[in-house]
Order: sequence, then C-alpha cells, then structure tokens
Amino acid sequence: MVNRTTTKFSDLPTIIGIKIVNLIWENVKKSVLFALKAE
Repeated sequence: MVNRTTTKFSDLPTIIGIKIVNLIWENVKKSVLFALKAE
C-alpha cells in the first residue's frame, strides 16, 4: 500500500485531468445529441 499523502499529491494532476476530460466529454455528448435531435 502506497502512502496516501504522496499518492494524493502525485495523482492530483491526473485526477484533475480526468475530471476535465469527463466534463468536456459530457459537453461533447450533449452537443452531439442536440445536433442529432435538431436534424
């Protein structure tokens, strides 16, 4: 088991990156669905 504090700080950029990617992905999905519905 890795020390939690070190894991937190080393994983922080990754976690933030994943969250940003997820947000963008959700927006893209919504835009695509909206575009498909509009057509």
